Amino acid sequence: MPTLPDEFDTLLGACMTASPHDQPITITTFSDVHATAQTVVTSSVRNFIGGFSSRTAKNKAALPLFKMAQFGDAATDRGSLRHDDNIVAISGIVADYDAGEISISEAAAMARAAGIAVAFVGSPSHSAAKPRWRAVAPLAELVSPDEHARMCARLNGALGGALASESFTTSQSYFYGRLDGAPELEVAIVDGQPLDRAIDLDAKALGRDGRPFNGFAATRAADEQQEPFEAARAESALAAIPATNADDPATGGRDLWLNLGMALFHGSCGSDEGFALWDAWSKRGAKYGGERDQRRKWRSFGRAGAKRSIGLGTLYRTAAQYGWEPPETAARKEAIESAIADLDDLDPLADPAEALLRPNRLRFFNPAECAAEPSRGYIVKGLMAPGDVGCIYGAPGAGKSLISPHIGYAVARGVPAFGMRTKPGLVLYVAAEDARGMKDRVRALRIRHGDADAFRVGEGITDLLTTGSEDLVELRRHVRELQPSLIFIDTLAMAFPGLEENSAEGMGRVMAAAHSLTKPSNAAVVLVHHDTKAQTPTPRGHSLLNGALDFALQLFPKDESGVVRGRLSKNRNGACDRDIAFRIDTEQLGVDEDGDPITAALVAELTLGAAAQRVKLSPSEAAARRHLSGLQVDTNGSACEREWREACINGRAVSGSDNADSRRRVVDRAVASLVRKGAVTIRDGRVFPDNGASYQHDDLEP
Repeated sequence: MPTLPDEFDTLLGACMTASPHDQPITITTFSDVHATAQTVVTSSVRNFIGGFSSRTAKNKAALPLFKMAQFGDAATDRGSLRHDDNIVAISGIVADYDAGEISISEAAAMARAAGIAVAFVGSPSHSAAKPRWRAVAPLAELVSPDEHARMCARLNGALGGALASESFTTSQSYFYGRLDGAPELEVAIVDGQPLDRAIDLDAKALGRDGRPFNGFAATRAADEQQEPFEAARAESALAAIPATNADDPATGGRDLWLNLGMALFHGSCGSDEGFALWDAWSKRGAKYGGERDQRRKWRSFGRAGAKRSIGLGTLYRTAAQYGWEPPETAARKEAIESAIADLDDLDPLADPAEALLRPNRLRFFNPAECAAEPSRGYIVKGLMAPGDVGCIYGAPGAGKSLISPHIGYAVARGVPAFGMRTKPGLVLYVAAEDARGMKDRVRALRIRHGDADAFRVGEGITDLLTTGSEDLVELRRHVRELQPSLIFIDTLAMAFPGLEENSAEGMGRVMAAAHSLTKPSNAAVVLVHHDTKAQTPTPRGHSLLNGALDFALQLFPKDESGVVRGRLSKNRNGACDRDIAFRIDTEQLGVDEDGDPITAALVAELTLGAAAQRVKLSPSEAAARRHLSGLQVDTNGSACEREWREACINGRAVSGSDNADSRRRVVDRAVASLVRKGAVTIRDGRVFPDNGASYQHDDLEP
């Protein structure tokens, strides 16, 4: 079914994502406890722990160990690589439980209640009578070793303080496998958000001693000091929290009452307004002690030594757990509804009786009916379907306005585009920016590929944004009459002048307008837009846009070999790993009055695998890779790893720090990242650069 403009969850960015357990992460293994050598593995958690039972040994000491982290090559005096100072980055948290009381299924239930992704697997000595297990929690991205305790505290809090204290040791590694003759290891996998994204768990995080963890108090305090006090917003949040929950320790009790009081005191700078809110909320509980007692406690929050790490953020996070939505979220939904209503009102072709005759769209389907539903069909197979709204975006000059007509022209002719089959249909290309130039590009396409009467360029569109827009009414009229299967709006910025791109209301109007164009003929609509300066994998503007899209194709500027590469950052019709690459070619259209050639640019597709893979490197990674070119290489093209690392540390291009240990750590991180990206391979003390890919230097250190 096509996406409808009043499906607000979709417009607000809800989308399905892969499980954290299926994302590739870095895992380091050691053959024994001496850890004099390491093996770096890139695997998903699901696949890695799935192989635990196949590892067997006579005793636990003969099993290998693993850690979800990247290690450097700095050994201790005994030659061990497994120590805290040698950890470069953390990719996940592995924690231990050996008290023998909580079963794996009980632990899984706690993780599920906390909403976090954790895999539980029995340790080599695990049994049903004496449960002992590991908790494996992947992170969404690599974090500093300094974050290990913070992440572990979140997990410990979610599991009720059950973790063994050694779980907090940064370099602690764990045996994996089973003993000879032992049964298959028990495994339970709980899906949820990655641990580093579960910020709400900070409120209940527990340290290695089982007490509330305060390692992030300073950060939290700094964050919350920046939260402005708005009485109406605070009152709205308080209204969502039942005051009776402060009467019972099982639902928060006195701690809840105190935390909310401190949040309001520090958030309002101890104002009477803040007190009035707390006092009014407290009166709704059975244990309210009167205003005098309330005032005494309120003043105590400001005494020297009082806990100051709690601010308004605590109030809002607590309210969110009870389903509270900030007023701005409700306003955003209202703005989208209003935008859609405005568009419906301005359509002069709509039948007034149509709304009365329109059937209710709410339906429920059983499995058999789901199986009988027809497929969505396609316009470009694996990329866009009828009724979709998509976006092609990139930096200026990346080729957005070249690949867009190229794909549209392929649909008009019914021929494949980048190896994807197309279904022939009428294509309307709204050239709101540089219509003259677009006509020249279409002339070039006609010369190169032949005529395509089903491809139409439209000009004269200057404003699709304003309420009551005549341009939008006229465009919808043409869509009704011509019944296209595909519509391009090039560019979003020119077609929606004055748009506040970072506004939910503004982007809500853009999406509502786009969806209104899909209705008459079930056409797909493609918005041509810009990306962010940082080239993040989302189009420029409010996140509502990306959340509402069915597909998004990001283009990167051409590399040193002249190749422009596209990456699908979102695709509801297929995989995102499709290789889309092209070179910018030209076609001569004729000659001018002076006899000079008139040319226009167009896309020259590259077949799958013909273009070198594009890999982005940070400045430190690029500098480390450049050092390889200055070293003596063997006949197989490899260089000495030790000499390479020394050149990177001493050369100051990878890190300009005056501290040698600091430079070494930066080099270790750069090397580990280069290995992870496939830019180099390290084997038997030799470094092998990968010269088959295209490497782009990033201007900013990530």
